[in-house]
Amino acid sequence: MGMKCAAISDIHIKNPEDEGYSLLLSFLSQKEVKESSTWYFLGDIFDMMVGNHQEYLKVYPQFFALLGEFLSQGGSVHYLEGNHDFQLRAFFNDFLEAKKIPSSNFHYHSEAFEQNLEGSTFYFCHGDDIQTGNFGYIFLKNFLRNPISGFIINKLLSFSFLQKLGKLISGNSRKYSQVDQEIVKKKFRKFARQFLQNHPSDFLICGHSHVLDDYWVEGRRYINLGFPPISKKYLLIEGANTQLMPLT
Repeated sequence: MGMKCAAISDIHIKNPEDEGYSLLLSFLSQKEVKESSTWYFLGDIFDMMVGNHQEYLKVYPQFFALLGEFLSQGGSVHYLEGNHDFQLRAFFNDFLEAKKIPSSNFHYHSEAFEQNLEGSTFYFCHGDDIQTGNFGYIFLKNFLRNPISGFIINKLLSFSFLQKLGKLISGNSRKYSQVDQEIVKKKFRKFARQFLQNHPSDFLICGHSHVLDDYWVEGRRYINLGFPPISKKYLLIEGANTQLMPLT
């Protein structure tokens, strides 16, 4: 049996009472996930988590307890910024220091990254990275992630203000009809084909579209983690045996 890794994205947890939070804790309690050597969080786990605000530890204590336990036992975690959870590097650094967890066990990513797992090359991104043509979105993303915005978010914006902003954003969250999903799926498959034709990865793993997909491109594979509150799926990575698994 080879090394196991588990990945999830786009839960969009709004608050501790949200069913998405229960879903995240359910993900971490899956037998295959607990047996994994590495966890991948590929963005938008939370609907609004930005900046070094320690209040998040009190709002989501079970998640951070499980995260700390896994890391302390030698597990590895990769946390990739989405477009709803970002500017968190200092927050996680403080968390690791407080728990006396080696920083080498936790990997925070503001950009897509690539890894070789069980002989296959995996390219991990949130999904907005491969979405082309939306220049307004790209500008906003770069603006929110620059050092000046980081200073404002970390030092000038309060936790309570960010929570209110999160509620406003949540109220405007997108909802797809079946027709919309097919359109989005076709667009992201097009992006995936373009990416895989120009990049030597065996797997392209992402989210962002909220449309679950598992699509082969000339012998290589694009997997979109979709929207777990609806699909009830996560990704179990075992090299060539990588598959979407049910959240039970």
